[in-house]
Amino acid sequence: MCYALPAGEERPIVLDMACGISAWNKIRTMHMYGTPIPLDWMLTADGKPTADPNEGRMLAPAAGPKGYGLALVMGILAGPLVGGLMGCHRAGGPSEHFFMALNVSSFTDFDEYATELDAGIRTVKASKTVEAVDQVYLPGEIEWLNYENWSANGLPLHNDHLRSLAEIAEKLGVDIFW
Repeated sequence: MCYALPAGEERPIVLDMACGISAWNKIRTMHMYGTPIPLDWMLTADGKPTADPNEGRMLAPAAGPKGYGLALVMGILAGPLVGGLMGCHRAGGPSEHFFMALNVSSFTDFDEYATELDAGIRTVKASKTVEAVDQVYLPGEIEWLNYENWSANGLPLHNDHLRSLAEIAEKLGVDIFW
């Protein structure tokens, strides 16, 4: 599920998350790098916990019963509502998507909204953190910071990704410059 909430002077708040305890791509990336996958993240076809992504057939929901409810509703919006399948009926194929855009001005004055959102963002950012945490991040903020860093310094890629891209380039007859 993804929400993008525009602000005024501040960056927008962007919450883009799987309704499961993790995203499948994060699990695949962890597996690729040899990072252990927590045992409570995936379930086998028999409903048993597994840390092996090859045995995992479903993600455990985020936030227990509440996360399960969110995942189920989001699955219906991005499945049957748009002519697709429920998540429990997909067999690893592409997932459908559901998009809805709301015009803030249909609900309130946009400038007043943006002013309040900017003030709220600044208040949250100024919050005292718990011990051993340097700052409070808003949803999407780490991704904005990564984007800026990667734009300036290059995008980090795993060797397996580079090999895959090189194979595609070779098939397409595209020269690679390292």
